[in-house]
Amino acid sequence: MADTDKMASAGGTAKARSYDGGEGLNLRQHTSANTGNSKADDAADRDKECGGRNLLDAGLQAAKRGWKIFPCDGKKPLTLHGFKDATTNEKQITSWAESYPGALWGRALPQDVPWAG
Repeated sequence: MADTDKMASAGGTAKARSYDGGEGLNLRQHTSANTGNSKADDAADRDKECGGRNLLDAGLQAAKRGWKIFPCDGKKPLTLHGFKDATTNEKQITSWAESYPGALWGRALPQDVPWAG
């Protein structure tokens, strides 16, 4: 059960009270992301930040960032050579997106990245 003490607007904060099962009130700070943009602007920003609207869109955006990707089913690569098949080639990414519509994209990290090896 939550009761808001004051409303947040245009990026402000609000204090919200929530019931914590009998131990008293738990006060939390919540920040509003409402900046007055239209729903279309918000959706475009969300698509850009989250990778796209669908598998193909996300793959093409990753390629534009220079990320070499390959299709996966969970953690299992769907290509013959897995991360070794990773590419930024838009034609290959489009082909994979059509062939594996329920897939996710895996990203091959370069060898010189400290956490990759």
